[in-house]
Amino acid sequence: MITEKKVVRIEEDPDIIWEEFTSKNGNPFHVGHRKSETKKGSDSLSAKKDFQVDVNWPPSKDDKWKTTDSDFLRTTGITRYNVYGPRVSFKVYSYYLEFTNVENYDYYFVDATGDQYNVNCFSRSNHYVQYNSSNPTIVRVIGS
Repeated sequence: MITEKKVVRIEEDPDIIWEEFTSKNGNPFHVGHRKSETKKGSDSLSAKKDFQVDVNWPPSKDDKWKTTDSDFLRTTGITRYNVYGPRVSFKVYSYYLEFTNVENYDYYFVDATGDQYNVNCFSRSNHYVQYNSSNPTIVRVIGS
């Protein structure tokens, strides 16, 4: 089931806390989470397994969530995602990835250039990644 979502100019959303990081290739990117999300206790280490999954998540021409299948969900803990961009309304970063997780992982999203964006998911909620890339399609998701 795909759930429709209205896109807001995420860079200007006052309810999102943004942190700046540096990608594997040395490029700045931002990771965001809602102010209402607080850090929660970590999961049992035995409950999670590290993973690497190849995906094909190109920037979307629509604003609809993409729901993951049950195998992907079981492996990664990610229920849905979308990659947006480029859009005129995006001021600094041309692309952003939005995803919802139900497991606490350190996620690494790898784009088609080989660059990698880390998101430490301490809460089970929506998370956001703003980034620039010459080939922004997300091709691999890694979790540890």
